[in-house]
Amino acid sequence: MTPTIGRFRFHIADPKKASQWKPGQHVALSFQDELDIGYSHMRDDDPKSLNDDFLRTFTVSSRQNDSDSHDQFEITIRKVGVVTDFLFRHNPRAELEVPLQGFGGEFFVEQADGESVSFVAGGVGITPLLAQASDLDLSRLKLYWTNRVEDLALVNDTFENIPGLSERSYLFVTGKIDEESNEWKKLKSSSARLQERRMSKEDVENDPASKWYLCTGTSFRNSLLEWLNGKPTVYEDFNY
Repeated sequence: MTPTIGRFRFHIADPKKASQWKPGQHVALSFQDELDIGYSHMRDDDPKSLNDDFLRTFTVSSRQNDSDSHDQFEITIRKVGVVTDFLFRHNPRAELEVPLQGFGGEFFVEQADGESVSFVAGGVGITPLLAQASDLDLSRLKLYWTNRVEDLALVNDTFENIPGLSERSYLFVTGKIDEESNEWKKLKSSSARLQERRMSKEDVENDPASKWYLCTGTSFRNSLLEWLNGKPTVYEDFNY
């Protein structure tokens, strides 16, 4: 989608492991067979991978729409480290097989009868909502979404795939905006409320949501928890 954000689809080879996940969960995948070169005291070329087990968890960004996709899932990720860099460099026409360790987590967005909720996402922190949006009453959801200008293709893709979400969205864009770019023009034609700045306390303090779902980096999440001042919150660690 962008130079640093991509969507990857996996097929589950073991029928016993198919259909064993729910929207909002994460998947654990082992890349050890592809990337491990054995125990090493020193890795001057890549010190970050020193004694790395290459086991990673990613939020599943798709749902099981029908019987044809019960054995498939997607992840939408940012290129941030050795494993994600490996995925971005892999030739999609070449088969890649990685061990599936399992599914877990319970980051489920829930709306009780008549209850309105708000979701705050930082960049690819939108992924849990991608998998669950079709189960929600979007008229009782507000999305606050912060993004770099380089990642607007992800935003437009999301709004195209989830009808009705843009009109429930407050989008905060940082970075130098090219007013003539196709992505910016497309976004401006959407129903989203656009702000060319960082999100602040004033944006959320008067929102009467019954519950807040946070999927951001640690620093931003800490600010949000302070701004929300004890309001009911559910959050997902999103540091990968």
